[in-house]
Amino acid sequence: MPQGSGVVVLKNEFPRLAVELQAGGKLAEANTARAIAAKARGHVRVRTGRTRDSIRAEADSASAGGAGLYLEFGTSRMPAFPFFFSAVTQEQPRFVALLLAILRRHR
Repeated sequence: MPQGSGVVVLKNEFPRLAVELQAGGKLAEANTARAIAAKARGHVRVRTGRTRDSIRAEADSASAGGAGLYLEFGTSRMPAFPFFFSAVTQEQPRFVALLLAILRRHR
């Protein structure tokens, strides 16, 4: 084909994108887990403080121990006092934005 014929050469960026998405994704997961744990600690109902103190952020997750399950969902004798999933819902858009930022760098 003659030069200037409108042929576009595409380069396969998927291998590099996969590496960047994996590394950036791990960082986004860690940052989001810490933010979720902090928000959950701020919203949990406190009587003794054990559940609040049990809320942890690991490398890629956040968790709550103690009476967290009962507080989040309630029991037959106690209404729910949700704190954890509301923190997840608040942080979800930020997490998605972090991942999309990585993808947008490769347009």
